[in-house]
Amino acid sequence: GAGKTTLFSVAAGSVPATRGRVLLDGKPVSGRAGYRSVHQGICRTHQIVRPFANLSVLDNVLVGNHFGRPPGRHGSPRDRAMEILEFIGLADRADQLPGQLTLTGRKRLEVARALATGPRVLLLDEVVAGLNPVEALGFVELIRQIRDRGTSIIMIEHVMHAVMGLSDRVMVLDHGRLIAEGRPADVANDPQVIEAYLGREDTPGPGEPAETPVPAAVSAGRSAPAVATGPAPDGGPAPTTAGTGPSAMLEVRGIDVFYGDAQALYGIGLHVAAGEVVTLVGSNGAGKTTTLRAISGLRRASRGDIVFEGSSIVALPAHARAELGIALVPEGRDLWPSLTVLENLELGCYSKSARRHRGESLDRVFDLFPRLAERTGQIAGSMSGGEQQMVAIARALMTRPRLLMFDEPSLGLAPVVVTQVFDIIRRLSSQGLTILLVEQNLQKALEVADRGYVMETGTITLHGPATALMANEQVRSAYLGI
Repeated sequence: GAGKTTLFSVAAGSVPATRGRVLLDGKPVSGRAGYRSVHQGICRTHQIVRPFANLSVLDNVLVGNHFGRPPGRHGSPRDRAMEILEFIGLADRADQLPGQLTLTGRKRLEVARALATGPRVLLLDEVVAGLNPVEALGFVELIRQIRDRGTSIIMIEHVMHAVMGLSDRVMVLDHGRLIAEGRPADVANDPQVIEAYLGREDTPGPGEPAETPVPAAVSAGRSAPAVATGPAPDGGPAPTTAGTGPSAMLEVRGIDVFYGDAQALYGIGLHVAAGEVVTLVGSNGAGKTTTLRAISGLRRASRGDIVFEGSSIVALPAHARAELGIALVPEGRDLWPSLTVLENLELGCYSKSARRHRGESLDRVFDLFPRLAERTGQIAGSMSGGEQQMVAIARALMTRPRLLMFDEPSLGLAPVVVTQVFDIIRRLSSQGLTILLVEQNLQKALEVADRGYVMETGTITLHGPATALMANEQVRSAYLGI
């Protein structure tokens, strides 16, 4: 939500700028239709690939050739398109439809079509996202080869190691504002960048004591298999992260999750004991939200198991899991904006078991959020961001959860409201509620948590006590790619 893709849309001509200009070689290119930007030498790819599904791979590239202005035209359009496909690695698939390609193939096709326009500046929007580590390495090398051919590249990417390894310069946006620019190593050590990503200005000094964090492949007192990035040798579920046990309220055992053919989670394993606050941290795109959605039943796990209070729930639909006591406060709040505060809360106690305790639950949430008691008749969409977050938390509490999951509860809130939200999380924890927290503000998350898991590109790379993770340089690497 920092504004990166919006900036690309303005540069590519699909979204007009309210103020300011985009210049290419000193000449304005902003405020024009997208095809005019392409003619002038700016072309972009999309985070979600968008090939023409009913055209062949070759014809997709020919479309780019037709609308662009390739420099030094030579040979027929077909010859030029085949030359690009050869470079991209899709020449042997030229007659296939895009739907016959893998995700990696479709991403390469997206780049090929953009290259066919003859761009002077190529805008790449998360082209590495969703790829497995081997595929990602191949794509990084492809981007390097495009750059070496003389094309200027601006890329948006959440795979931070790719960003830091490829970039000559890095620019950091935070809430729509540029906060840092420079060489990768300098930017990664910039105090504003560290605070924006980690929620603190610097890391603890070398002399400060801390417990030792547990790598993902090691459990206290015994060895365990590393998080899997593929099928287990015996064809069963992938191995889980160490540390699950019979006392856990929630156990996630080696789950894989896909969006279409894009794999988002690779053998994720974690556990949450009754009464714990456990946080799941990592950079954008690491798979944290997908993990919560898989636990709540909003996204199906294709492999592995999810166990809640001793029983497998992996086959249960989302509403059945809610009945068992699993509630999610979603990223962005997802209120019914045209309904009143009270109506939103009452929809939280929709299940038969929760309806029996409606009055008691309302008393509880109004005790936590006195302001809501004063605004039961207010339309939820007319409230401030902080007030809407209160309604979202209160709605989840109306389900009478045993496990409450928070997805980025501080997103878009003023600092004083962020402090209030985390005070509420502490209060709920002190009442014995079990909490699984996803939060971009690393400092706030680890301050409130008992334990934490660090995610990178769909895998868990580190876990341990919150105090240990706070002092660990691997956590900083996961966020900043250094």
